[in-house]
Parts: sequence; C-alpha cells; structure tokens
Amino acid sequence: MKRTLLLALAAALAAALTAHAVSAQHPAMPHAAMPPGAAPTEPGQAAFAALAEVVRLLDADPATDWSRVSLERLRQHLIDMNEVVLRARVSARPVDGGLVMDVTGEGRTARALDAMLRPHAAELERMEAYAARAEPIPGGPHHLALARGELVGGHGR
Repeated sequence: MKRTLLLALAAALAAALTAHAVSAQHPAMPHAAMPPGAAPTEPGQAAFAALAEVVRLLDADPATDWSRVSLERLRQHLIDMNEVVLRARVSARPVDGGLVMDVTGEGRTARALDAMLRPHAAELERMEAYAARAEPIPGGPHHLALARGELVGGHGR
C-alpha cells in the first residue's frame, strides 16, 4: 500500500509539474527552430528528473525493498550537490601529477561540502585513474584529486 501510494503521488507530481513547466514555458519556446516531432524529454529541473528516474528504476526492480528507500535522503543529497556545484568557491592549482583544489563555502554550502567531499574523494580513490583525498582547511574542506597515468594533465584544468 505504501509503495502504491508513493508511486501514485510521484506519478501525479511528475504529471502536474511536467504539465505546469511545459505550459508555463510554451509561449517562449522557439517552435520554428525545433525539428518536427522534437520535444523535451526532461521534466524541466535536473533534481526532479533524478528523483523521477530513481523511482522509475526502483519500481522496475522487483527486488526493491521500499521500506529501505529514502527519497528524502536522495533529495537532500541532490540539494548538497547543487550547493557544491553552484555555490562553493574553488581555487585550483596544478601540481605534479594532477590538480589541487581548495573548495570552500559558508553556511549551507559548508555543510554540503562536509557531507560531499570525503565520500566523493573515497569514490574517486577507488577508480584506477585517480588518487583523491579531502582534508579540512580554514573555510572549508580541501580536496586533492590527482590523475594517474595517461590522465595526468588531461582533466580539470
């Protein structure tokens, strides 16, 4: 019942927001520039699209245990990602073998940095192409990401 209600609410919200976004933006769309049959496929906001995609993927998996799913936690993670990408200050400098980035912010952005950088550095560290770590500095975490092998100097400048 809980799963059915969640899916019904998600579907209704998706339909309502998509209809609103499309109707609200319709007059400003450059129809003459669009090829016949072309239409947007995203619901207009990346975080909403990510949430909708996760619900769709989880719903398609019969092994999904909805009692363990927290869409609110995913939403908070997406908010943190938004804070880091759009509001954090990044000062990058090249070093032998890669790049050092000082990533700082205040308030909500600083909290997002605390939540995001260490786990994401750990994920990069697991990848063969990168060595990464996050360390605290005044004003925010310090993120060090070094490319390995052929990627040295190829990304992030």
